Amino acid sequence: MIISPEETAARLEKAEAELLRLRKEVSLLRREREKAIGDSAARIEELVSSEVGRLRRFVKESLREISEETASDIYRLQDEARRLRGRLEAEAEKKARKAVRKIETRAERRIADGVMKRIDRRTGNMRRELREAERKAITDELTGIFNRRYFENRLRMEYSMARRLKVKLSLLIIDIDGFKSVNDTLGHPAGDRVLETVAGVLQKGMRLEDLTSRYGGDEFTVILPGMGAGEAFSAAERLRKEIEKKTVKINGKSIRVTVSAGVACYPDDASSCSELFEVTDRRLLEAKKSGKNRVCGP
Repeated sequence: MIISPEETAARLEKAEAELLRLRKEVSLLRREREKAIGDSAARIEELVSSEVGRLRRFVKESLREISEETASDIYRLQDEARRLRGRLEAEAEKKARKAVRKIETRAERRIADGVMKRIDRRTGNMRRELREAERKAITDELTGIFNRRYFENRLRMEYSMARRLKVKLSLLIIDIDGFKSVNDTLGHPAGDRVLETVAGVLQKGMRLEDLTSRYGGDEFTVILPGMGAGEAFSAAERLRKEIEKKTVKINGKSIRVTVSAGVACYPDDASSCSELFEVTDRRLLEAKKSGKNRVCGP
């Protein structure tokens, strides 16, 4: 049985009260002994000793009970304290692990987000680099129009489509007159300005479906899908006249620019893609030989 501290204090108070009462009785007995004539001192001492011994045994037993009960309470409290500490440690460890998991999850999410952002940036850079590489692969660096490689692939594609759909396909090959002398007398920067001027006129003067390219050196090509020979010749003549109006100023000098052009049409002038190019190129040579600054066609 567990005795509370209040009950223990009550027992001690009871023992002290009993001791006080006994002391009063002893005092009373002593007074009675002095008053009693016939009582012997030995009997009184025996009685006193007996009462004192009884009191001592009572106090000793009470203290032993109190000590045993107090020790039991102490052990019980120690056990409860150990169990409580164990529960607290377990809860603290559980909370700590949960907090660590949250921190790890957040860290992993942040790392993953950072990695994905870096991947997105890298992917975006790679896409831009790829688009730029593709653009450079098909574009003439100086003039900004398509280059020879793209022209040849596109001509084959347009020829296949024209043959399948049974429609017209015309081709222009344009060459700048006297371009070599410009480079030789005024230098390559002047020649570059002339090339850029001609390319600008060709780009602005054609339809959206037409394809203008720099074939190489001072030669340009124009693919005219769905256009017959007569219309192609008129388009070439219009471009020639527009370029003839242009002058390029270099170091205070004005350079007059003219071009010669050859025109051919599928299927009127050729039965294959290669033949279409050959006929157009041959007519360009005829325009050069016949005085330049002119168009030679069907």
